[in-house]
This record gives sequence, C-alpha cells and structure tokens, in this order.
Amino acid sequence: MEKKYVKNYESFRNDKAEPVNEELFGAIVNFLKGLWKKAAAKIKQIGDDWQAQVKYKEEVLFDPTDVDGIWAPVWKEYNAKPQFNDQDCFDLISKMVDPDDSPMSQKSIQEFILQLPEDMRKAEQVAWELVRNRALVFFQYGGATAKAWVPLQKLATPAIKPDLKTGKAIQRTPDNKGFVDQTHLPLLKKVIAPLTDDKKKVAVINWVKTVFVPKIGEISGALTEDEVKKYSGGDKQDANIFATYGAKDENELVGKDVYYKMEAFDPKAPKKEAIGKANVQSFDENKGLLLKTEKGTQFYKDADSILSKDEAEKILGIKAGEGEAMNYESLNKIFGEGKEVIFLLPGVDKTKYDPKKSAEEQKEVVGTGKMKALNDQNKEDSVTFDHEGKEIKMGYGQVIGEPSAQQENADAAEAAKELGEIKDDPEKMKRVANYAKFLKDARPEDVEALDDLMKGK
Repeated sequence: MEKKYVKNYESFRNDKAEPVNEELFGAIVNFLKGLWKKAAAKIKQIGDDWQAQVKYKEEVLFDPTDVDGIWAPVWKEYNAKPQFNDQDCFDLISKMVDPDDSPMSQKSIQEFILQLPEDMRKAEQVAWELVRNRALVFFQYGGATAKAWVPLQKLATPAIKPDLKTGKAIQRTPDNKGFVDQTHLPLLKKVIAPLTDDKKKVAVINWVKTVFVPKIGEISGALTEDEVKKYSGGDKQDANIFATYGAKDENELVGKDVYYKMEAFDPKAPKKEAIGKANVQSFDENKGLLLKTEKGTQFYKDADSILSKDEAEKILGIKAGEGEAMNYESLNKIFGEGKEVIFLLPGVDKTKYDPKKSAEEQKEVVGTGKMKALNDQNKEDSVTFDHEGKEIKMGYGQVIGEPSAQQENADAAEAAKELGEIKDDPEKMKRVANYAKFLKDARPEDVEALDDLMKGK
C-alpha cells in the first residue's frame, strides 16, 4: 500500500525539504485534542488566579519533557532521530511555535479556547498569541522584526516569513561554515553553523532546553493582566463598570460606595447574598482597592471584583434611587433638566430619613429644591443648594433623589402595608382585585369621583 506524505509546513515547501509521514502528523493532532481538554479543565479549575495560571503553563505546558506538555509528541519524534541535519534543526523549532502549523498555531489555539467558558476565551487567546508572537519576534523566526504583532488579528504570513518559501533562509555559504541568510533564527544558526550532522542533535536539543523554552517561559511570566485586558477589551469593561459609579478609573473610585463580589459569587447564577457593599478607601497598584464595610472591616479587592452598580442593584432588587446615594451621571441629568430633588439637611444622618413619608412630612430631616451648582468630584461641597435663604453644600451621598420617584416608593410601601393587613380576608381581597380592574380601565373623571367618595367629600 502506497504511503501518503505531506509537506510539514508551507514555510518549507521546497524540493529539498524532507516530507513528513501524514499518519504521524495525524497522531500529533489527536494528541493535542486530548491535551487541550486537560489543559482547559486545569485552567477552569485555577480560575482567576493569574499567577497560578502562569506557573501551570511554565512548569507543565511549556516543558517539552512533560507528557502533558504541548510539545511532548514533537520532542519524542526528534529524540528518536539518530542525528540532525540543518533541516531537522529548523523544523524542530517550526513544529513548536510556527503560527500556521504547530501546537501554538492559530488553529490549535482556537481548538483550545473553544473548550473554555465563553467569558474566558478572548483573554486566554490573547495571552497565548502574545507569548507566541513575542517569542517569534525575539528569535527572529522567519525574519520577524516587528516589536509585536497585534493579537486577535489574522497574521500576514508572507510578511512574517518572507524568505522561508524560497529555501534561502537555510542555505549554507559556499565554504559551508555559515548561512547565507541571517534573518531566520540567527541565534540557532550561530549554534549549528560550525557543527557536523553528528553533533547537531545534542547541541540543538540542549539549546532548546536551556535557551528557547526558558525564554518562552520568561515571556509568559512577564505577561500582565493589564496587557491582556488591553487587547481583549477587559480594560474597557472595567471602565464601563467604573462609569456606573461616576468614575473613570480606580483612583476616581476612592471615596465612593461600590458593590463587590464575595467569594461565593457565581456569574452564571448571581445571588444577592454573594454581593457586598463597601466604601473605597484607597487604591494601590499592587494590592488593588482598599474597601471598608459599614461595620468597619477593611480588605483589598481587585478591579475584577467590583460589580457594575446597575447589575448589582438589579440582582438586589433595588430600584433606581431607592435609598441609594446618587452618582454624577444621574445628578447631572437632573441638573440639566432643571428638576427638583430631595436632599438631607446639613448634619442629618441618612438613617433618619423615612422613604415612606413625603418630604413635607419630615422637613426637619430633608429639603427639596433645584441644584444651584454641581461638579464631578463627589466631595463634601460638590452639590450646591439654596435652602431657606442660605446656600448649603454637600456630597452626592446626601442627595436622595427626585420627589416623584421617592413618592412612588412611599406609595408602593404604603399599599403593600395595607394589603398585608387584609391578605387573610378573602372578601376584602376580592374587592381589592375588583378595584384594581376598575382603575385599569376607568376614565380619569370616574377615578376622581370615587376618590372624593372615599375621602367623604
């Protein structure tokens, strides 16, 4: 039976290149499918622990001698060769990192990330591509001289590997003591240039173990979450979350009350019991945000642990403005529309305000009026009002909200209270239901007439 062969990589498709057995190549592909399942399971188990992820990749996935490493079959294949020629030396590196045909190729990375939860895929793809691309640039694979290629974009193969298709990148000089081209893997060429074939295998295997792989591990270890976020859009996501609190970044969150994810928070099934609220005391580049709860407990949380105000309030069942401090966006909208708001009087604690009562009923606690001035700093003098002939200043937290919204909350609370007192009386509840139906379809004048009747007019 005739055996089928394929050229290993498009980069080396020329008459002098040694073909690779298609059956062997298929075995490597099958190995990677199984390996990626293992790797995805491990990454999911590690979760958001960035340092633990880096350590796992460096100590396992990037170790060519580890059976669970991405280069295990390639390492096994080349260790079985009795000796290397020049082509073997370059092919080994290609089989490890080529962006078209290797365990770090675009296709292979795609197979890996598809086994991860959707919210992890983009960041993980960016991390892998950044490590691979920077390694190719450092070792000048195919003459790569760019500082870095942009992740998540199709690589321009001819630009990356300009001389490999012609075979010139691996041609020897006439004296056989060097290589004509010095743009493709120059560090490796320097190692093998003076060697005969019987010495190349040991030298290249040693170079890969002591120089090539450690450099990839170093690049991986130096990669930061901020870099990954930059390309995957995670930084924009953080910015959107900060904006719900009237802030542009972590520093502007200082002094604001925020919602944060507790350890038990599950993004797939979020529960209000796993959401905490605290005030941001300070921000440290290394430690993150220092939070302080109402009980005085202080601890650090990273930006990823902060929940969007809108998302948190939705989970908690809090309506906009319901017992919550206003933010700059909401205040600025009201200010621009010239509407009135309810605000706490100077020196009054917010706990004294009763949302079930109107502002008129608690004049010693709150005032109402239009804002005279507003800035975006959220300090003690950021909002200005005129009250009883005097100018008073306050922070966002002292502004309660629009009177209409507060009255709606008060009316709803009062209705719930009254219904609670008659819920066990079937006859009265039946009448409530009939009255609700009447309100839904009645003419305004009929409703007004009924109200007058109930008030004894």
